[in-house]
Amino acid sequence: GKGAHAISGVVGSLPGGHVTLFLFALMSVVFMATTFDSTSYALASCATEKLEAHQEPARWHRLFWAFTLVILPLSLIYIGGLESLKLAVLISALPLVFVYIMMAVSLFFSLRDHK
Repeated sequence: GKGAHAISGVVGSLPGGHVTLFLFALMSVVFMATTFDSTSYALASCATEKLEAHQEPARWHRLFWAFTLVILPLSLIYIGGLESLKLAVLISALPLVFVYIMMAVSLFFSLRDHK
């Protein structure tokens, strides 16, 4: 899309052009890999029953969550482009508004009672 061309245009115009663009792409890949790794680890840890604090979740469980994290947005983009992805993000984020409101109220009462 236009955003990808804008990013590559801006990064490519920096001093060192192609080298800077290569380093930006490499850092982006490393960032995404570490994000998916830590997220899949956290999801597998939460979804594994009777997991002790010193234990790690099964590798297949981490791989399942990693593939799920990759396949879900790709399938949404394939089915309906970015519009369906935007709608899915909006629908899934809407209930969090109520959770954040309850957290703010709880924090207010906790701070008020803590003297």
